[in-house]
Amino acid sequence: MLNYQKINLFGTRGQWHKTFEKKHGNLINILDIEVQPAALEVLAQYYDVFLRCFTFRDFQIAPTLEEYERLLGLPLEASPQYFHRGQTPCWSSIAKLLKVTETRIIRERKSQNRAINYNPEAS
Repeated sequence: MLNYQKINLFGTRGQWHKTFEKKHGNLINILDIEVQPAALEVLAQYYDVFLRCFTFRDFQIAPTLEEYERLLGLPLEASPQYFHRGQTPCWSSIAKLLKVTETRIIRERKSQNRAINYNPEAS
């Protein structure tokens, strides 16, 4: 078992902290989050491994555009578009926001899900 105090101390030291942060981002901050085992147990019951999201009776919690930004390691435009509820953005719009080609977005989605289950019409 990891010693939380030693890891936290490591994360607050000058050069060590900078080196760790450069390599892993702000991952060390996860140690400050209070774990709620009961909440995790409940959420785990609703996790759909194949869809990689939480599926409840009438809705799903899936990654947001910001999460795609982090997963792909690509920055969003300074002022991204906002899609109203009911609007389905096309792959080209998502690619534009992430500043990549539509082909790359589709390739990344295929590599993560082994299939694309979202196919909006081109704009």
